Amino acid sequence: MKILAFSDCVIIAGDLGGLKESKCLEQSKNIINEISGIKAPIMYVQGNTDKYPFETIISPRAVNLHLNPTDVGEYTFIGYSGCIERFSHDNPSLRQKLRDRVDYFFDANIDAFHEACEEVKSIRENELNDILEKITKNRDKIVIIAHERISGIEYLKIKPFLHIYGHRHKAFSRKYKGVQCINVAELDDRLTREDATINNYVIIDVSGTEANPSFHRIDEIEF
Repeated sequence: MKILAFSDCVIIAGDLGGLKESKCLEQSKNIINEISGIKAPIMYVQGNTDKYPFETIISPRAVNLHLNPTDVGEYTFIGYSGCIERFSHDNPSLRQKLRDRVDYFFDANIDAFHEACEEVKSIRENELNDILEKITKNRDKIVIIAHERISGIEYLKIKPFLHIYGHRHKAFSRKYKGVQCINVAELDDRLTREDATINNYVIIDVSGTEANPSFHRIDEIEF
C-alpha cells in the first residue's frame, strides 16, 4: 500500500484474525505478509478475535507490543493486548472466576461482571506500571497501544501523551486529562449511522507531544 511507504511506523490495534478460532492465526499472518514489504516497523497488539497466546510472534517482520517497550526514533511504544473476555483466555485464575460469576455478556450478572472488569483493570494497571518503572528514556514521549481503551490511563506511573486503541467500532479522537486518545478504526457499521462514513484507518501526524489524526477509508488506498 502506497500510503504505508511514507509512514514512520505502522500500528495495528488488534483484531487481525477473524472470529473462527482455527483460522485466526493464519489470517493474522496473512495480513502482516501483505504489508511486510514496507520499510517502516510494523507493531501490533491482539484483540478479542485473536485467539492465540498474547506472547505469539505472528511474523518476524512485526513487533508484538504486548508489555514490550519498543523505541521508534524519540518515542517509546508499549502495548497491552486483549479486552475482558479475551484477557481471561491467558489468565487461568481469572478465567475460572469469570466462568463462576458471568455467563458471558448477554446473560451476565451485572454486579459479577463489573467485579471481573475491576479485577482486569487492576491486573492491567499493575503490569503496565511494572514496565513503565523500568523505562529510563523517552519518558515524556510514551505511546500506549491497546485493543480496548485503558480507563484510568492518566493515573499510570508515567502518563503517556498518546493512547491508541480500537475495539469500540467508532473512530474518533479527543484529549482527556492530558492524554490524546485515538480510536483508530471502525471495521463495520454496527455503531454508525447509515449515512455516515465508515473510517477504518487513521494517519497520525506527530510532532513532539502533539498528535494530529486524520481518518480515512481503506478503499481510498492504492495498492
